[in-house]
Amino acid sequence: RIDASSFATYSNKALMLIARVNDSIDNNKSDYLSTATKGQQAGGSVNMEYTLPLKLNIKLKSDFNYNRKFGYELASANRSEYIWNASTEYKFLDIVTASLEWRDILNSQRGFNASMSATGWSETQQYGNTSMVVLRLAVKLNHFR
Repeated sequence: RIDASSFATYSNKALMLIARVNDSIDNNKSDYLSTATKGQQAGGSVNMEYTLPLKLNIKLKSDFNYNRKFGYELASANRSEYIWNASTEYKFLDIVTASLEWRDILNSQRGFNASMSATGWSETQQYGNTSMVVLRLAVKLNHFR
């Protein structure tokens, strides 16, 4: 497996932006397979986190990931994925954080996985609804001042 990646970051008091571009190549040849199996994926992502300038301790977060897979045996894997997640987070009483997150807003995730071992190559795909809303409440139990 060969991976290449680069990224850029920008931040100020209220905003943090991270952009990434990546490329990876999977290649497998073993004594148990008659031909080499190759798969490749290219992609990029943008992550944004914004803290409202008010004294409300509210953060807005969003990330967008693009993946393009090609060269895999499983035909349904050779497609693009556009995965967009968004969330808001509110911190109060210095120990409690409440967040609401919407994962895979575009319902684009394919659930594809490829793996190789000394004896072969495996490609699997899991089906199901990947878009979901998650409500989370976190409490810090050991808060030190």
